[in-house]
Amino acid sequence: MNRPQRNSVFALMAFALLGVVFAAFSSYDFIAHLDRQVHSITCSYIPGLGAADVQGTSGCHAVLMSPYSSVLRTLTWGGIPIALPALAIFAFLFFRVLDLWMRQVEQDRRETRFLLVATLLPVAASAIYFYISYTIIGAVCKLCVGIYAASLGVFISALLANAGSAEEPPEGSAPNYGLYVGEGMAFVFVPLLFYLALKPGYNVAPGDCGELASPDDKYKVRVALHQAHGGTPALELLDPLCPACKSFSERLETSGLIEQLDLEAVLFPLDKECNWMVGESLHPGAWDNARIYEEIKKRFPRLGNCVGKPDVRTKLNRSLRWAVANSLPVLTPQLYVNNQKLCDEDTDLGLEYALSRMLDQ
Repeated sequence: MNRPQRNSVFALMAFALLGVVFAAFSSYDFIAHLDRQVHSITCSYIPGLGAADVQGTSGCHAVLMSPYSSVLRTLTWGGIPIALPALAIFAFLFFRVLDLWMRQVEQDRRETRFLLVATLLPVAASAIYFYISYTIIGAVCKLCVGIYAASLGVFISALLANAGSAEEPPEGSAPNYGLYVGEGMAFVFVPLLFYLALKPGYNVAPGDCGELASPDDKYKVRVALHQAHGGTPALELLDPLCPACKSFSERLETSGLIEQLDLEAVLFPLDKECNWMVGESLHPGAWDNARIYEEIKKRFPRLGNCVGKPDVRTKLNRSLRWAVANSLPVLTPQLYVNNQKLCDEDTDLGLEYALSRMLDQ
């Protein structure tokens, strides 16, 4: 084997190992959240060395909590994280290159061509997820960037290794492509089976997370958000300036389950200037904020004569009294379906699974 090809083979091994590291950290962060607790997550170009995100403000957190971080969410609680099969594919590529090097068949173009074809999968997946991350989610995850770089690295290395291999295959038996494909499937499906068998299950019964004690809207404080003919009655408690509420609304819309809901909202701003239940403003600016008022008037001219008026404060106070009558925790967002609360832990990764079961019931 000549030196350029040897370098390409070792570079392929290095990039595959790099992909294993980034995908492993991403998989760990996802799986850690399945214990229904809040954890810090890794968001660094050097996994394990950068400061962990404990506030949920990084691009990694936005991507993790998006509907695109896992698949089959209605079939299993939390779904299957995309990073897990990515980890398996990079591990398979590392194993296949190591096997090729140990058998000393690096110059067999039939062998390197299979590797080149195999690297197309992570490259295609990375391109798709970069597009989703940049254009739909609007955030870039540093761990994901590491996976994108590793995907491109294994592809270019495989391309160079294939270009440097012999035109005429050496004497000996032909590669067993069926065996290689079987190995690849085993690398992917065995970890998935272990994941499904060992991950926490969903054992929440209706009403376990609370319910509305006085759901009647006698003060007329509810605002219609989405109406579905014959849909299930639902109520969302939200703060207009709450980033988590915005993310929850996006997840709910992307899930498609909102089409089954007659959804109303009750405003619950976590700003001490207008909410006497809050000792410290979590999302300041909901009241007496000239900049926000001007933006509202610009985007919604018909509301120009409403903002900041006494009637608005009166209606907001009625919303707060309604929350007190129902003994609601000081927290947003909250979702109630048929007066039963969706568990707070299920407003992110478990939304599709938990909400679909509440709707079925």
